[in-house]
Amino acid sequence: VSDGWQFYIRKFDSADAKHIETLVTHPGRGIVIEFLHSIVLGEVNYVVSGDMGSGKTTMEKALIGFMNPQYTIRTAETSFELNLNNLYPERDIHAMQERGDVTIYDILEASKKMDADIMVVGEVNAPKIAGAFVQVAQSGSRIATTTLHHKTTEALIEYFRNALVEMFGINDVLIAEK
Repeated sequence: VSDGWQFYIRKFDSADAKHIETLVTHPGRGIVIEFLHSIVLGEVNYVVSGDMGSGKTTMEKALIGFMNPQYTIRTAETSFELNLNNLYPERDIHAMQERGDVTIYDILEASKKMDADIMVVGEVNAPKIAGAFVQVAQSGSRIATTTLHHKTTEALIEYFRNALVEMFGINDVLIAEK
């Protein structure tokens, strides 16, 4: 798809994701870290959102460290970025990547039958995936989590709402938003 030769190198071990204290460094970090810890321990579905290069994936990796190590983790990614098997080799992690005719949407649909305590979507980057993520989050896994590129909570909720209306035929905007 390119007009010339290009290559990109991703450094997967460039940050110490196991230690959230290295990621959250401001003076009031204790409160923030405890809040994040309680979200994960409370088994709440969550989204890590921010600009490209802001550390969303690194933060996601750190938060996975708070999760019960006995839980099964399934990941669905466009391209392998999380590398959770390298970071947490003692855990039951099955990483999946879209290939050929098998899309992230297909992986998310199949994951509903995969004994997943935790479902991690590498990045929601299309309305169909956003709607599938919402379905997975409501379908029985203990925790569903993903990353997105929205700067405000309002923009994030609007994106998910619009995806449900556009791709999944929910006619009532208020129900989709809820």
